[in-house]
Amino acid sequence: TLTSLPLSAMYFLALTALAFVHIFCVFGAVTMPPELIGAATLIRNECENNDKAVEILAKGMDRNLLIYYSSSLPDPPISAERYLRRLFDHVGNVPSSVITTTMIYIKRWAWKHSTPSRMLSVRNMHRLMAVSFLLAHKFHFDMYYRQSWYARISGLSTKEMNRLENQFLVDIDFDLYISGEQFNSVSGFLKKIGNEETQRNTADIRYQ
Repeated sequence: TLTSLPLSAMYFLALTALAFVHIFCVFGAVTMPPELIGAATLIRNECENNDKAVEILAKGMDRNLLIYYSSSLPDPPISAERYLRRLFDHVGNVPSSVITTTMIYIKRWAWKHSTPSRMLSVRNMHRLMAVSFLLAHKFHFDMYYRQSWYARISGLSTKEMNRLENQFLVDIDFDLYISGEQFNSVSGFLKKIGNEETQRNTADIRYQ
């Protein structure tokens, strides 16, 4: 029986069980909520519309905003959906409300001081998703991960993540509150977009 095992063996079994749980959460068949697919779709579409304008504007941009921009991108670039999936998978059991909150914060950053330099683009979307997800996750949970873990799964250094968080909070005037009405409206819209995108992709696969 387990009670007859040495303490070291029981400790090893417990660690092994935790490792399997983590592997299942990260690599197992995790169903993506429609809110995530909807958010990724909106970000992708907005980036496609803004990329050319942002490339021109970035040359004379405020230094505080340059923190969000990547100087180089992998080839091919990591899609918005793939990046959000990575964040979603690596924190385990994330409610869809975190994705909705992430999207609200991204749009709040763009709208709070509406200027052309606050456009979403392929060069800033990953860092904006990373810092918005971090703040959304902290907003919804009293207990959360270390800053170094959020940085790691985002592909950033802890120093970069700290700077991003501080600058983002300044840029949105530390306004993290979301009314129930706004949350429900955005959540419903993301679900609608996500379900439509899933149906479209399913139809494309069926007729290929």
